[in-house]
Amino acid sequence: MKWPLFVLLASTTLACRTKPEPGPSPGHMVPDINIEAFPSVLDFGVVNIGDDPVVRTFTITSVGYDPATILAIDIQGLDARSFLLMRSFEETILESGDSIDIEIAFIPTETMNEEEFTQAVIFSDTYEGTFPVTLFGQALPKDLKATPNPVVFEDTYVGCTTSTDVVVENIGLEDIQVSEMIGLDAPFSVQESDMTDLLLAPGDSVELTAEFQPLSDGQFRDDLEINSNAQEGLTVVNMEGVGLLLEQLQQEWTEPTNSPTDILFALDRTGSMQNDLNILAASFDTFITELSTHTDDWQVMVVTDDDGCSNYSGILTPNTPNYQDLFTAGVSNGGSNYGGLSESLIEMAQVAINNTDAGECNAGFLRDNAMLHVIMVSDEPEQSNLAVSDMVNDIIAKKGNADRVTMSAICDRNVGLGDRYEEAVTMTDGLVFDINNATSNNWAATTSMELFADESVVHDQYTLDQEPVQGTMVVTVNGTQVSAESGWHYDTAGQAVIFDANAPSEGDVTTIQYNPLATECE
Repeated sequence: MKWPLFVLLASTTLACRTKPEPGPSPGHMVPDINIEAFPSVLDFGVVNIGDDPVVRTFTITSVGYDPATILAIDIQGLDARSFLLMRSFEETILESGDSIDIEIAFIPTETMNEEEFTQAVIFSDTYEGTFPVTLFGQALPKDLKATPNPVVFEDTYVGCTTSTDVVVENIGLEDIQVSEMIGLDAPFSVQESDMTDLLLAPGDSVELTAEFQPLSDGQFRDDLEINSNAQEGLTVVNMEGVGLLLEQLQQEWTEPTNSPTDILFALDRTGSMQNDLNILAASFDTFITELSTHTDDWQVMVVTDDDGCSNYSGILTPNTPNYQDLFTAGVSNGGSNYGGLSESLIEMAQVAINNTDAGECNAGFLRDNAMLHVIMVSDEPEQSNLAVSDMVNDIIAKKGNADRVTMSAICDRNVGLGDRYEEAVTMTDGLVFDINNATSNNWAATTSMELFADESVVHDQYTLDQEPVQGTMVVTVNGTQVSAESGWHYDTAGQAVIFDANAPSEGDVTTIQYNPLATECE
C-alpha cells in the first residue's frame, strides 16, 4: 500500500534510562546541556518509485546534567521532498538521560533524482544549537531504459542502410510487461524477435536492431514508442538520421531519322482464328501505309509454326515485290489445330528470335540498330509451360537492348485468358487489344493499325544505367523540361523512363538527369 505524502501517524517513545546521580554541575554557573543522536546516518536502501514507504528511526538523548530542550526537527536539502517525519514534532524537554525516537519515512516521488541525500536537522537549546542526521536513499523508477537514446545514425547515402543496436533494459526492481512497439515509419525500422507480450525481470534486457534506410535526401526524425506497465507507461526512443545523395548523372539519346524497325507477327493458326487472320491480312496495307510515314527502313516477318521459321512470308521489306500477297500467304499457312506452339505465341516468338543468327532460318531479320516489335494474335490463353518473364527477358537478351524491344498483343481479354500476354506487354510497354472487340476501338480499325505502326518505330522507353532515387529525375526533350504529369513514368522493373504520350520523335534529343541509388555501402 502506498503511503500519502501528508503527515503519517507515528509514535514517540521516551526511553527509560538511569539518571545520573544528583550533584552539582561544575561551577553551576554554566548549564550542562547536551544531546546526541544515534545513528547519525539513516540508510533507506533502494526503493522503487511508487512502492510503500521505507521507515527508519533515530534516537535523540539528553546526555548533559541539565535538561535539554528539542525545539524542532526540520528536513532540509535539495531532495527533502522524498523524506517525511512520521508525526509533526512539537517542542520537547528531555531530562538528563531521557530520549525520544524519531521515525522518518522515505517516499521517493516520480520527479526525484535517482540518488537522494538530505538531512534531518535537530534544533535545540544546546551550545551547538543544531545536530544533523544524514538521510540517504536510492530510488529506481519502475521503468524501461533504452540505450542509446536518442539513436543518431551516421549520415547515409540513399540506397544504403545503416544499423545500430538498441538495448531496452528493465532498470527497476519489479517485472515489467511490454505490450507492443508502435510509431516507427520509414526510413526507420526496428527488427526484433518478439517485443509483444514480453516480460522483463529486473535487470533483464532485450537487444533491438534499429535501421535507417533513407529514400531521399534530407534530415529525418521519428519516435519508437514502447508500451508497457512501467512507471511512465510509454518509453520513447528518439531516432535521427540524415540522407545524402550521390553526384547527379546525365544520359542523352538522339532519335534517329528514318529509324529502322523489325516487326514480327506471331500468329495462332488454330481453326477458330481463321476470320481474325483474314481481317489481319486485309489490314496489313493500312499498317504499312502508316509505318511508311515514319520510316522506309522496315522488315516484316510472319511465323506460325513451332520451329519459329518464316517459311511462307519470308523477310518482307519495302523492296519486296508483292509484299502484301506474301504477308497474306504467311498469315494463311502453317500452324496446327492441335498442340505445338500454335497457342503459345510468346514461346513461338522466342524461338523465332533465337533463329536469327547467320545460317539459321531467320538470319538477317534481327538488326542491331533497329527497333524490334513483336505482335502476337490469338483468341486463346498463352499456354507455354515457361515463365513469361523468362521468355521476354530471353528475347531482350538476344536483342541486346531493352529500350529497343516492344511486345504487343491482340488477345482474348476476358478474365484470366489474356493474363500472360498482358504480362509480356506490360514488361515491354507495348499495346494490347481485345480480339473479341469488333465495334468500338476495333483492333483492326485504321486508327488501331496506326498505333501499331507508331509503336514499331517510336522510341518511348529510355533505360537508365543506374537505378535512380525517386524524385530526382529531370527529363528534357530538345532542352525543354517534361514533367511526369505531361506523359512519362518511371518503370521500376525495367529501370527505365517510359513516355506514355508525346514520345520523342525523329531527330529529338532526350536528356535525363538523376541521382543514382548508392550501391557500394560501408
